[in-house]
Amino acid sequence: MYLDRDKWNGRYREDLITGEGTKRIRREVILGCKREMTKPLAERRMEVVLARINGLDYRPRRAATFSEFIEGWKAQMLTTQKPSSARAVRSHLKCYILPELGNVRLDQFGVENQQTFINPHAREGYKEDRLSENSPERARNFVNDSDDGPQLGLQL
Repeated sequence: MYLDRDKWNGRYREDLITGEGTKRIRREVILGCKREMTKPLAERRMEVVLARINGLDYRPRRAATFSEFIEGWKAQMLTTQKPSSARAVRSHLKCYILPELGNVRLDQFGVENQQTFINPHAREGYKEDRLSENSPERARNFVNDSDDGPQLGLQL
């Protein structure tokens, strides 16, 4: 535990099980501000952080990456989908998702990672030059052929 400018920080090591074996990872946490807590209070807060690791029942966590998770998911869930859907999912995973998110560990995967991935693709998806030349015709056929289209007063 140490004081960095105006913040109490704590460092510790944690074992993680990866595909290559067990690794010891160095972690760092911010315990609080100097003006809000004394060193003994920061030490108590660090004890709470270390309680899980120092416990007698401690087991290293498995730190699977997103790509490892997807391999298991494909084996269990993708086989239950129609072949055309499965082909599209494999294509999206291979071309878009795994190149950007494949190396992210699941314990680090959160809203920020997902939003960082989605934002550029969402912006690209709305460009007119990315639409197929048949897209307006397909939309028109979908609305006109749909059972709900005429009932809702839609016609293109």
